[in-house]
Amino acid sequence: MALLVVDIGGSAVKYAVWDQNELKEKDEFPTPLTRGSFFDLLNEAKDKLADTYSFDGVAISTPGDVDEEAGLIRGTSAVPFLHLIPIKESLSEALGLPVSMENDANCAAIAEMKEGIGKGYTHPLFVIIGTGVGIAIVENGEVLRKQELKLDELDKTIAQQLAALKTPKASPVSLGKRVALKKFQMPSSIEGKEVFDLAKEGDEVAVNELQAMYDSLAQIMVTLNSAFEPEFIGIGGGVSNNDEFVPGIEKAMEKLVSEDTELLGWFQKLFKKESSQVGAAIPTLKVCEFKNDANLLGAVIHYKEMNPAEK
Repeated sequence: MALLVVDIGGSAVKYAVWDQNELKEKDEFPTPLTRGSFFDLLNEAKDKLADTYSFDGVAISTPGDVDEEAGLIRGTSAVPFLHLIPIKESLSEALGLPVSMENDANCAAIAEMKEGIGKGYTHPLFVIIGTGVGIAIVENGEVLRKQELKLDELDKTIAQQLAALKTPKASPVSLGKRVALKKFQMPSSIEGKEVFDLAKEGDEVAVNELQAMYDSLAQIMVTLNSAFEPEFIGIGGGVSNNDEFVPGIEKAMEKLVSEDTELLGWFQKLFKKESSQVGAAIPTLKVCEFKNDANLLGAVIHYKEMNPAEK
């Protein structure tokens, strides 16, 4: 079974072929502004590969709250054309293939729980960092797919909202834009990964903005840890390839819990936690094993779940 596998991101759409149990032909194109352009670009990618592969379907990882039964992606994201109007059926018609869709953070968690860092665990949490910050919740070893299941308790709702408030500064995509603007350059002139290099060189703007990102992510991690008490938090997204990324968050978390005792006390009261130990407030972070491929692999697994008759 060959599948066209697609991971829709805020700045780029990644795609690959799933064939003979591996991802092949990995490539990407900039995320377009309209749904029509998106369909056209996907068709171009499919046609380019059609001489070599015979596709059985399309497996898609997407931002937003996916209602696959309705063919609709609810909520909002950095890709507005995905939302409001049902997309699954029209995309299937445009590509001439059956389509499956799943939330991108869920896809990463599905892959990691099946074959990666989540094997053997029952309730980790996954945070996928890109243009936005996606959260996937695992209970009893299963990824919670539906948004209403994720938000069935008040403390979880509050945690999600607090995390969302910190998302703009937590995004490595926004990081590059902020540094560029503060240097009086075009927002697109500096990518997030370049900021790490600038910070190493001692660039003051880069150092300050990078620390602001770490501080924002630290607050997200501590908030989510207080609400969900996961076994660990898996960190995914392209930025997780950087060896300095997770240590940077860990240092910021240590600083947060040691210096901002009022915030910790507020968390403990809000989420009704009795422990006052610093160690209990700092989650264990693990880098996702599949990194950039996690969303793609999870999309494949989801497609197979939805189409069990296909091999």
